Amino acid sequence: MAKRDRHRELVRREAGKTGKTEVPLPSGSRLDVLTRRGTGKQIELDNDPEKLRLAVSRLKEAKDKGIAREVILKVAQRNMTDALKVMEELKVEGTVSNLKGSKALLIRK
Repeated sequence: MAKRDRHRELVRREAGKTGKTEVPLPSGSRLDVLTRRGTGKQIELDNDPEKLRLAVSRLKEAKDKGIAREVILKVAQRNMTDALKVMEELKVEGTVSNLKGSKALLIRK
């Protein structure tokens, strides 16, 4: 399965029946998932630091502009520590979770 197909599958699963996918942000970029309860989720399958930084910046924008009440970055379990460092570096309060959702790390200011 190609990475793009896997990403699309994960986005649909995270959105559920009532959530929205590919939500536009004021900057022109898009948030992967916005649930009905206002949780913004971004899924990143690569361990590329630049892509992690871009995903976290989208989450930060969604939270700062009032689009999402809380934010979750979903990454592969082996990338959780790298994602945690990026979220702390960009001062984003939220959660880093593995793709399955069985492990999560909270970031508070």
